[in-house]
Amino acid sequence: MEDKSLLDRGLFEALLKDGKSLLEIARLTGLSYTTVRKYAIRWGLWKPRSSGKRTKMREMLEAKKEDIIDAYLNKGFTIKELAEIHNVKPSTIEYVLREWGVLGKKKGWHKCRVEVAKRKVSFPDKKQFDREKTAEELWNLAIERQRKLEKMDVRQKYATIEVSTPSRYIAIVFLSDLHVGSRYCDYARLKEDIELITSNPDVYAFLLGDLYDNFVIPDMKKTYDEIFTPSEQVELCLDVARKLGNSLLVLLAGDHDMFSVYMADYSIVREILSILDCVYLGFGGLVTLRINDRVEYRIAVAHRYRYNSTLNLTHTAKRYLEREYDADVSVIAHGHVADIEEAPMRGRYRIFIRTGTYKLYDRYLALKGYNEVWSVKIPVVIFNTREHEMLPFLDIRKAIKVLDALNRQGEK
Repeated sequence: MEDKSLLDRGLFEALLKDGKSLLEIARLTGLSYTTVRKYAIRWGLWKPRSSGKRTKMREMLEAKKEDIIDAYLNKGFTIKELAEIHNVKPSTIEYVLREWGVLGKKKGWHKCRVEVAKRKVSFPDKKQFDREKTAEELWNLAIERQRKLEKMDVRQKYATIEVSTPSRYIAIVFLSDLHVGSRYCDYARLKEDIELITSNPDVYAFLLGDLYDNFVIPDMKKTYDEIFTPSEQVELCLDVARKLGNSLLVLLAGDHDMFSVYMADYSIVREILSILDCVYLGFGGLVTLRINDRVEYRIAVAHRYRYNSTLNLTHTAKRYLEREYDADVSVIAHGHVADIEEAPMRGRYRIFIRTGTYKLYDRYLALKGYNEVWSVKIPVVIFNTREHEMLPFLDIRKAIKVLDALNRQGEK
């Protein structure tokens, strides 16, 4: 250990008055600089320079901040020259320039003494905007655009349809899942059924989605079994709509109809609505059918719904009526295998329907093990126009024969 007795306070004071530095005193006494510095501080004979940000040197530099920055940026002075002028180390000038934002701050900058190239860049015509004002304008724009889009949206959840007819009975055919374009679509049967609907003034139709195959999404190309291109399919679907004409009361969108909306914001529904006068319920809704201002029926329809069962096909239609609407008839499409059932719910009998399809085979569905479609079955409900009476049929042809017979009988 060092012999601290060699450091005499009186001697130390004399050496300091003689102008000796702590390092020189350490050499003269044979002690370490650290020991000399410690005793000097303890005796109050030497005060270390403050480590705070506001030392006299820093205060002096802060007072000359504008002059230093101007000299460095505009007058060409180097860091070394500025250090000599202000009697400080170049590292001190570099430190304050970085602190003032004149030089970029870098990790480990204090170890780097390479002078940063000086430059001055200005943007006299830079476009500026008031963020707060712009945000307020965007809010107003969003609200206004939302209102305009709402006016353009013809989709509705509830619709009232009034029918005036002298006939005792009318029928509504629930068409869905035509899948025009598929090689497995029964085109002959579809054409015949449309003619059957339009040839009878007492027959109306609901078109409940999946009008065409429309496999335009790239990762669905593996499901192609089509004999028409998507644009050709559109033409056939529009012709179906034109042929149905005033017989079509309600239109829904299905999964396949939405493929082109996802890919290109094109909707076949909009084109159909531009040529026909019918209500559009989006993916589903409730129709109040009022006949001759005398009798009223409520029909809930949807392209698809939850709670599907391959063992109880109308299960989803029951849950739809139970959870969404109080209706006389509940109709769900999408499943391809048709079924119809008259069953009690909440105190009275109602009709539950799963619609069929004209696409008798689907490789994708067959691979997934879904129920096979054995034949085209198009459900129909006959409605009495004078009293509350509904007659359900699974096959359109049988239903229209019964409809004709009932109306002829009513004429007698």
